[in-house]
Amino acid sequence: MARIPPGENPAVRRFGRELARLRNLADMSQSQLARAINVSGALVGHIERAERTPTQRFAKKADEALEAGDHLVGLWKDVQQAAYPEYAGSFMQALPHALMMRDYHPMIVPGLLQSESYIRAFCRANNPMETDDYIERVVEQRTRRQELLIESERPVIWAIITESVLSCLAHTPGILLEQTSRLLELVGSGRVQLQVILAGVRFDEHPGMDGPFTILSLPDRQEVAYIEGAASGNLITESAEVERLALKFGSLQGVALSPGQTTEYLKNVRGEIDGQHSVAHLELQQRAGWPLRGGGGDSPNGDGAGH
Repeated sequence: MARIPPGENPAVRRFGRELARLRNLADMSQSQLARAINVSGALVGHIERAERTPTQRFAKKADEALEAGDHLVGLWKDVQQAAYPEYAGSFMQALPHALMMRDYHPMIVPGLLQSESYIRAFCRANNPMETDDYIERVVEQRTRRQELLIESERPVIWAIITESVLSCLAHTPGILLEQTSRLLELVGSGRVQLQVILAGVRFDEHPGMDGPFTILSLPDRQEVAYIEGAASGNLITESAEVERLALKFGSLQGVALSPGQTTEYLKNVRGEIDGQHSVAHLELQQRAGWPLRGGGGDSPNGDGAGH
C-alpha cells in the first residue's frame, strides 16, 4: 500500500510544528535536542519542516527530553494513521477491532505475515529510486505495526496464498528460509491459519484469478471487505458484495491444501533450504510437488488436497 509523502501529510506537518513549539518553550536549539535524544541535528530540522516522518522512538525520546508527557507520542499515532491514503483510512481503523481477518493474496505474502527480510526486499524492489534510509524507515514502521497487531488478541488471521508466492523466492534462499520460518511461527502461535494453493490447480477451476481481497469480521457482526489495486483501493460495506467475497474465500479454501498439509508443505520448503540443497533441486521439487512428511497424510497433488 502506497504511503503519503511526509510533506503532504497534515499530521506530519502538525507534529513538526508542535516539536518546534515545545523545543522553543524548553529554550533548546535543534542541536541541543538532537544531542539529548541521540540523533542528528539535521534530523530534528527535517522533522520540524515535515521533510521526514518521525518514528515512535523519536516521539517518545523527544517527549522525555522536552518534558511533554506523551504529547508527541499521541501526535505520532495520528501520523501513522494519516500516512495511509484516504481510501484506506476506514480499513486501517477497523483492523485492530476486527475479530477475524480473512486475507487472500495470489502474488505476495500478506503484510502482517511478512518477515523483516521479505519486507526490506519488497520495499526495495518497489521503490528503486529511494535511499536506504527511506527503506529502513518503512521496514521499521511495518514491523512495528505487525508487532502491535500480532501481540494483541485480535484479529485472528486466516490467510490463503498461492505456491508462486513462495516459489518466486527460490533464488533468494535466505529470504525464503526466514519467511517460511516466520509463517510456521505464526501458525504455531494459534493466531494464524494458513493455506497454500498449489501451482497445479487448473486455471478454469481456480476461483481467485482476479486478484487479492480481505474480509474483516467486526464485533457487531458486521463484515466489511477491502479490495486493493496498484494505486487505489475500495472498502466494501454492501452486504451482498461482502457475502460474495466470503463465498469466494470458501471456494479458495476448497482448492487449497488444508492448514495441516500447509504446515507440512512449509516444513518441507524450510527443510530443503536449511539442509543446504541446491536452488535448482528445490525448483525441481516445486515443479513436481513436495511429498508430505510422515507418510500418512494426503499428497499435496492427490485427491485429498482440498480443505
